[in-house]
Amino acid sequence: MGPSEHICEEYWSHHERPLDLIVVPSMSVDSEELAKVKAASCYEERQLFTLLLLRNPHLRLAYCSSTPIDESIVNYYLSLLPSHLSDDGLEVPHRERLFMLSPNDPTLVPLCEKLAQSPNIIDEIKTILRPSCQSSLICFTGTDGERKLALDLNVPLLASPPDMDRWGSKSGSREIFQEAGIPLAMGIDLTHSIKDLCQRIHDMMAKRQNNILKKLVVKLDMGFSGNGNAVLDLEPLYTKKGDLPTMEDIEAHLPNMEFASKFENWGAFSKKIERCGVIAEEWLEGRDVTSPSVQGVVVSSHRVDILSTHEQVLQGQVYKGCSFPANKDYR
Repeated sequence: MGPSEHICEEYWSHHERPLDLIVVPSMSVDSEELAKVKAASCYEERQLFTLLLLRNPHLRLAYCSSTPIDESIVNYYLSLLPSHLSDDGLEVPHRERLFMLSPNDPTLVPLCEKLAQSPNIIDEIKTILRPSCQSSLICFTGTDGERKLALDLNVPLLASPPDMDRWGSKSGSREIFQEAGIPLAMGIDLTHSIKDLCQRIHDMMAKRQNNILKKLVVKLDMGFSGNGNAVLDLEPLYTKKGDLPTMEDIEAHLPNMEFASKFENWGAFSKKIERCGVIAEEWLEGRDVTSPSVQGVVVSSHRVDILSTHEQVLQGQVYKGCSFPANKDYR
């Protein structure tokens, strides 16, 4: 177990040791995809659960956000914490160990970059960090930007290494499922070519023989919240005799795909196929459809600690919210 894994266990345990935590919920993702998300800045509030770590009276926490978070929201999380009394029997406010920091920049530039361009905030974080304490930076996405910020602050980064990022992509997830022998929808692995996509769609249709392939969902490889998805109805491509379409027919039909985001169109999406890559999967239909999610922390090479589960609430394919916990039948 590495040093960052020891720190991770310290934070999520109930140990009362002096610890310093910097939270940088940076959305370091494709800016065009992020622009599709309504109230994208609210994503930075998803890690406010870390405020509950202040139950450790010896922990100090610096929470960074692009714009200031409303104080009533902060106070709500703090109200969930148990009271802490000093040796003199006086209540010690949790707020005194919480530092809310913001460059007050609402643009879609990743927060880690905004902080890197805000030397006053960097200096303030350094003054918050106590030399005698273990400290680390926790983030939403672990890219080179977050790693550079951690290096600038000289603290460990509690995140997956950036070179492991592909395993969080659509294509990486399919590869993991295939290697683990987990059943998954029939599909097309990562491609950056429209011609190749058409060829693979044709091959999938040919494999189905008498059982026609009705729909595919095409997904940008690094899309999120469902906004990078599009449904392609294939039924209109079959002839009355059930003959397969030509490659030219498939390519001409691609602009008819139905995009999950109202801000998307074929002209922009086709360019993203070449830049970002896509996968495609058979559209599966059923009477009872659920979308569970689980969050965990890998603290060693053979151990995963489960933090939480929830049921995603979707509008079409787009994430709108969730309910806790996930269904007990498969939790």
